[in-house]
Amino acid sequence: MEFVNRHITARLRVINYKKDSAISDDMSNNKIISIPYVKGLSDNIDRFFKHFNLDVVYSVPKKLDCIIKRGKDKLTNAQQTGVVYQINCLDCDSCYIGQIRRHLSTRTNEYQSNVKKQDSMHSVVSKHRINNNHEFDWNNVKILHRETHNRKREVAEMFFIKRDNNTINLQVDTEI
Repeated sequence: MEFVNRHITARLRVINYKKDSAISDDMSNNKIISIPYVKGLSDNIDRFFKHFNLDVVYSVPKKLDCIIKRGKDKLTNAQQTGVVYQINCLDCDSCYIGQIRRHLSTRTNEYQSNVKKQDSMHSVVSKHRINNNHEFDWNNVKILHRETHNRKREVAEMFFIKRDNNTINLQVDTEI
């Protein structure tokens, strides 16, 4: 008998709690928003939102990493690794699309070094530069895609080469 009474009492508590909370919900037409607390600013925000029938609940970050920013600086394009990139020709609409696992600046420096050697026909960039007397925009190398996995990066490079009609790429290796 005690078992039955205990369950009936527990069920009545649940029913009464739901009924009380439903009444209190109907009494308040205000919507509730939660924002981080900022000393000196939060009081003004609270007053502002009251005009729109919004109640503000302030939260405090629970973890220290939410308060402290990461110590790392964002990498520049030249420092990026594992990228598909595009170098535009300054004198025509052509561009070169390539991919590299190493730092992008390493590869662009290699291109510039090859271009400085007038007899160098080492790459299509050098050939385009020497044959057409054109310059490339070394300062604005565009990163098209980031991928650490080598094969996926090669496929992405093929995709970008096929997509662009103005590339100077040889396109002998763009078939999958």
